[in-house]
Amino acid sequence: PATPAPDTTAPVAPVISSPSTGAAFTSTSITFTGTAEANATMGTDFSSTTAAVNSAGSWSLSLTLGQGTTTIQFYATDAAGNRSSATSTTVFVDSLSPSVTLSVGECSTSLSSGSCLIATTTLSISFSSSAADLAYFTLERNGSFSLTTATSSNAVATDRSVYTVSVSATDTHGNRSATSTQTVSVQTLPVV
Repeated sequence: PATPAPDTTAPVAPVISSPSTGAAFTSTSITFTGTAEANATMGTDFSSTTAAVNSAGSWSLSLTLGQGTTTIQFYATDAAGNRSSATSTTVFVDSLSPSVTLSVGECSTSLSSGSCLIATTTLSISFSSSAADLAYFTLERNGSFSLTTATSSNAVATDRSVYTVSVSATDTHGNRSATSTQTVSVQTLPVV
């Protein structure tokens, strides 16, 4: 009987169905899916993690990526060890929340060392973020919300009241910072 010839034919390059090239994510864990030669093993130049291609030719491979843009080469290896040419895809990850700072200018001359107690009803509010991809701030002034790209605002508080200012920053990928809050006690008349 004749011995069958060894398999020296490489599989065709795999197809990446998802995610599409250039996709952006707010999570570092990304699952790639696609098709390749049935019963092959999927691998990448990015990680030693592999995935089996099922008998229908479908595969799914989850990878943990770093921040920023990553280009990954995917290849299929058949049971005989033949490796396909690579298929490349590029994705972007931004899972970090922006920073935010908030200050009420009048609090720097507070009448109390432990809190912000001021003798004026006019408030100068400033806020900022070091995020290069900042989209907008969410500003709350005593329960009234607004979205803004400005970095300052003014408010008029009622005498003998407590005024609360809060701000958060949201980047272009939807990551939102923690909320920074400042409570201001307004007392323009002398306490007797």
